[in-house]
Amino acid sequence: MTTPPPVPQQAPQKQASAQEVPKKKNTVVIIVSVIAGVFFMGIVGVGILAAMILPALGKARAKARSVNCASNMKMIGVSMLMFSYDHEGRLPNDFKELVDKGYVDTDYPIFCPSAEYKSSANYAEFDYIHPDYEYLGGGLYDHNDKADITPIMIEKIACYKGKYQVLFLDGHVESIEGSTKEEVLEDLELRR
Repeated sequence: MTTPPPVPQQAPQKQASAQEVPKKKNTVVIIVSVIAGVFFMGIVGVGILAAMILPALGKARAKARSVNCASNMKMIGVSMLMFSYDHEGRLPNDFKELVDKGYVDTDYPIFCPSAEYKSSANYAEFDYIHPDYEYLGGGLYDHNDKADITPIMIEKIACYKGKYQVLFLDGHVESIEGSTKEEVLEDLELRR
């Protein structure tokens, strides 16, 4: 007679001990901590990217304002030359004469785009004594041998990294470094 095969014995089932329950709670805490850490790192990453991009945007904005300022000065220079052609080569005595004789529109941009205040470019409200640019061309004539080094207008305040925009009699605009407007004008005088 053959003996029946032995019946496999089942391992006795353990009841959940008090030590195993916290392991499940710890797993949930770890998962939540990882998710919060990833979320926090995402926010920090976005902050770091913004910190790297914002200065570049600021520089681009300042450059755009500088170009806008130079464009404003060139437009004023063209108006002055048109005035001089009609007045036997004489430049206007001041901005007011340029406006009063109709060489400048009533919404002509004579304010620096980087000026700290936001003033209206409407000439009805314009104070001819306080434009953002100082006019130096009173009494000059456009048939000057040194037109390329004769300044006729300069910014009153250096708005672009210590550089002053200067309009010359030949119509070009240059950014010239200097600690004061007077220092820039003195350097320009030495060039002549």
